Amino acid sequence: MLKRFAMIAGVFAVVGLAGLAGAADEAKTTIKQAMTKIAKGKASAIPSLKTALNAPSPDWKSIQANSKTVATCTEAIVALKPSKGDQANYTKLAKALAADATALNVSAEKEDLAGAKAAFGKIGGSCMGCHNAHRGK
Repeated sequence: MLKRFAMIAGVFAVVGLAGLAGAADEAKTTIKQAMTKIAKGKASAIPSLKTALNAPSPDWKSIQANSKTVATCTEAIVALKPSKGDQANYTKLAKALAADATALNVSAEKEDLAGAKAAFGKIGGSCMGCHNAHRGK
């Protein structure tokens, strides 16, 4: 009985440490990493969402997975420092983007096509304002 308890406790300890390592990795996400995951290449979340939301029959599993990726990544960048520009303005724009991404995710979970399209449109509209003010190059 004691051996079994020790083994179970060991498994929980390993799983717990792995979870903490994952949380630490998330905390170290850079703006570039988040944006790459969201928008770089046809297979990234934004292009995939554009295709899925405009399909004659929406693939809700794909829409839900990609909207969750966008929501998670945009939430992660709110606390980061921009490559250039004012931190307060960056935080304001990043929070607005994260709110729109959350609205997209909520609509996707409800399979609300009109709501998802509206939120997706807001996300697309916010890109250049933030990039022009805060993207380094």
